[in-house]
Amino acid sequence: MASDPTTRARYATIIEGALRRIPLHRRGTSGASADAGLVYAQTLLNLPAELGADPPCGAVVDGEGHSRPHYRGLLYYAVFRAARLSAVVDEAANPWRRQFERACATVAMVEGTSPIPASIGASVADAVWMALAARAASDSTRTDAIFQSIVERQMPAGPFLAAARSDNPETHWYHELVILHAVASYAALTNDRRSFVAAVRAAEFHQNETQPDHATNQPWCLFAFLMKPNTFPLADQILHAAMTLGEPSPITSILLADALYCLRASPPPP
Repeated sequence: MASDPTTRARYATIIEGALRRIPLHRRGTSGASADAGLVYAQTLLNLPAELGADPPCGAVVDGEGHSRPHYRGLLYYAVFRAARLSAVVDEAANPWRRQFERACATVAMVEGTSPIPASIGASVADAVWMALAARAASDSTRTDAIFQSIVERQMPAGPFLAAARSDNPETHWYHELVILHAVASYAALTNDRRSFVAAVRAAEFHQNETQPDHATNQPWCLFAFLMKPNTFPLADQILHAAMTLGEPSPITSILLADALYCLRASPPPP
């Protein structure tokens, strides 16, 4: 099981090997590129890390030319995690911190007590990743309320979003994966038991009810699917897809790096 140190170490070795096969050199040069997030993998692998790009002022583009709202929070998170691991990145990240504070003003809280509708999944994904980036930047508890709201409003069967008949299943599943990854990483960063439990329940929902490979070939939720043995099949499937379907994008390297960090740094889930 995932709490078994031998199993955790084995998967950490597999993920590290996958990361080392990815070309971790920058291709984009602007603040709109996700390439800056490569510093996360570079620092974890003890490779030379340089944060050369300006922070994003707007949309962030992945290696395939796609732009999604939650990419900006994911990119900030990767840079701030790398800054915790590298003095060189930490010093270079000061402009990112200043821009991040301005960007936070555009994030809406996930308010309410009813299930969160899947129709606002993109906004929720953006909010949780900006909240996770804030946690990585300063250990501040000011954004914990976002995760508390997500966990409290999780549906009994496991999903974080309530889908209507008009919602596209693949889009719904994709946003579920993006949110689950953030919740699981938050649990690893804070050792919050409620978030661990919520992440395990959501991972089991995906194992039983969805087809993540129909929603994305990016390795979202790898750490979440390694929490319990019954969701290992999805972890294996996602890891295989990420490494075999074309050239891995910077987003892939960030997500693999985060799974590796969480496996190494977090306590076993309850």
